[in-house]
Amino acid sequence: VPEAIDVPTETVATQARQGAESLLEGIRTDAVRAEFTGTGGSSGDSVKVRVAKGPKAAPGPQDYTVPPGSQLASSDASAQSMTILSVAGEAAGKNSYKPTSVITVPAKGTATYVLKAFCAEFHKENPSTSTHFTLKEPDPVLACIARNGKDLSVPAYQAAVWMYTDNATFSEVNEKFAVSTQEWSSGEPVFRRCRPANP
Repeated sequence: VPEAIDVPTETVATQARQGAESLLEGIRTDAVRAEFTGTGGSSGDSVKVRVAKGPKAAPGPQDYTVPPGSQLASSDASAQSMTILSVAGEAAGKNSYKPTSVITVPAKGTATYVLKAFCAEFHKENPSTSTHFTLKEPDPVLACIARNGKDLSVPAYQAAVWMYTDNATFSEVNEKFAVSTQEWSSGEPVFRRCRPANP
């Protein structure tokens, strides 16, 4: 579990300008350069992304969204890949950020954003600060878990993800990640609501 990140008490409700495209599309069209790295945690505020304009960027700052359930493929075969719940905010210091749901690529220079992300490969090691990731399309089931589980605690949400990605049991999860019976019981209905129907 990552160390606590301080968030300002005031809520900063930033919305994307109308027509903002996904960050993945911006990367694919060379409008954005993005570098995803771990923060040293496995769940919650566990990934940072540094963004800058790409060679085909439009003039001025540009807003981008990151759809819930988007996947982050790990560059390290031994470290877990991740799934994104949401953009947490723009980094404002070593362990703080300004809440926002939108990534704004500045007209010049770089900006760094914190992502709420969760491990998606239970049997691999937690990512470290040297782990890099590649952004991928959202997984439909993980997107459903994100929509229905956004109010879950960090352990409950992580449990719901592992129930889907690894068929993890309560006892298995608790061998490496503390989840109470109450948290498990709150995450399990979200997983069951979203899991694909048996063929």
